[in-house]
Amino acid sequence: MKQWGKDIFNKFWPGLADTAKIGERQAKKLVTDFLKDSIREAKQDGTFNLPLNYGNILLKEEKEGSKSLKPEREEGVTDKDILWYYNIHEVERRMLDKIDIFFRLALYEEYISNGLSKNEAVKKLFKFRPKWGNPRDTKHTSGYDRPLPPSLMDRVNRYIIKRSETDIGKFKLDCEQSSSLNALIRKEIKRENI
Repeated sequence: MKQWGKDIFNKFWPGLADTAKIGERQAKKLVTDFLKDSIREAKQDGTFNLPLNYGNILLKEEKEGSKSLKPEREEGVTDKDILWYYNIHEVERRMLDKIDIFFRLALYEEYISNGLSKNEAVKKLFKFRPKWGNPRDTKHTSGYDRPLPPSLMDRVNRYIIKRSETDIGKFKLDCEQSSSLNALIRKEIKRENI
């Protein structure tokens, strides 16, 4: 494995082991599998060799008239978000998605094992976990419940951690009273709380 692959591996497995409480061995195995899949997919999609300053390139193209960032800008994505997300390796972006899916599935399975129906589990999942993707995708959701652009992931995760640490009860209530966490996040972005 090349050094950048080792760096990505070492960046992800400790957090997965700690957060998921699965132990070092299982975390390393999962991250290895996620890494192999991410590399294979990026190569198949032709995105493996995107430059590490891709965010800078996108911002430069935007200044020259490109509208490629328009869907993200409409969601409140800042230059800082663009640089955070697009100036990491494509494989790392794919790893973020795989780790998110892992936690989403684990939470879904927990809800099912606690007696919720599949429908109830999905509904609860969307109240407490952000759904990332193309914000213009309305196949399964619409309005404020649509997917959030992954370029918001760092800022949103910091917001969730802050709310969880400062007033978990109020945060849970806000989540429960919103149609989804995505809807709450969109409202908070508009209020400039995120």
